[in-house]
Amino acid sequence: MKNKLGLSDDMLAVVENNLVDYKLTLLDEYFTFNENHRGLEYLKKLHSFLFSDLYDNAGELSKDVDSIREQEAEQLLSNIYESIGYLDYSEALIIINESIKDIRDMQIFNDGNARTIYAFVMVAMKDHQVATHQLVCSEERRNFEISMRTNQERR
Repeated sequence: MKNKLGLSDDMLAVVENNLVDYKLTLLDEYFTFNENHRGLEYLKKLHSFLFSDLYDNAGELSKDVDSIREQEAEQLLSNIYESIGYLDYSEALIIINESIKDIRDMQIFNDGNARTIYAFVMVAMKDHQVATHQLVCSEERRNFEISMRTNQERR
């Protein structure tokens, strides 16, 4: 994506990481973007919130995303959101990890997919009042932490 500030790639990476990290700290359970449903429209608004200071097309789906991929993304987001509320955390982690990987691999935005999904998961955890340590255990914990660390490293 072409950046609004005209920054070189190296400088843009630093500014983008710092800005997105800051904006992630602003998200809480009250940050709804006037969306009751935590689906694709919410994700687009979340992406716009995170990246609109830098990119004109923040919040817009990639031109490669057709209606079938939109429906798939909607289902994956639903899987992630609903699974976070499960009491069986090991089962939830399997679904969450698979869904995160699948939606990240879809590349529904031109850039910032992993960070936007990471933010979505964090908002969903806050919505369900689930702390990270509640959601994760043993082998599933390791896989979840690796998935979250991978998302953070992509930022």
